[in-house]
Amino acid sequence: MENIFSNLDIAKLQGLVGSELSYVAGPQLWEFLNSDLIFVAAGSKRLSFQGDIFTESFEGFDSDYSRIKLSEPTQAEVDAALKVGAAYYFHSGEVIDRVFVIRESIRYFGAKGETWEYVTDTGVVFQLTGGTLAVSKLGHHDEMLQVTYLDELSVDLLPVTVGHFESDLYQKYEFSRELIPLGPIR
Repeated sequence: MENIFSNLDIAKLQGLVGSELSYVAGPQLWEFLNSDLIFVAAGSKRLSFQGDIFTESFEGFDSDYSRIKLSEPTQAEVDAALKVGAAYYFHSGEVIDRVFVIRESIRYFGAKGETWEYVTDTGVVFQLTGGTLAVSKLGHHDEMLQVTYLDELSVDLLPVTVGHFESDLYQKYEFSRELIPLGPIR
């Protein structure tokens, strides 16, 4: 099963390349930088990252899975977040040089020969002129998102997405994660 960003979402993300980061905010984005709704403002552009849940049964039973929905927040939504002081200005004024999608693959191998693969986009990384900003899922099965600031760009330094996928004697899971670069729209 694939749970990845649409072409429209990719275009929205690409549109931020070359803009100056203004702030990261959310109506309930407090000091731990976790929320189900996060705004990234860059220049005159703003993107809303909304954690969402859907039900799927590709594992052989119904289970909830998370996804990130991208949209443009309303001025009222942004004003409400700024009014309560839930805005963070780390790296403000730095240019977004590159944008990457964090893509994870989980492969399942059962004792009776059954297999499946789950491919999901778990976040977005903004490479800035002086650091890195990531907005990513906390888990594979809930709507919470997290903001992470890093000094350097490395897939190994990004937070791990938590899930209920654990290997045992009867089943094996293999995990991989990569950064997919998105170029600017020309």
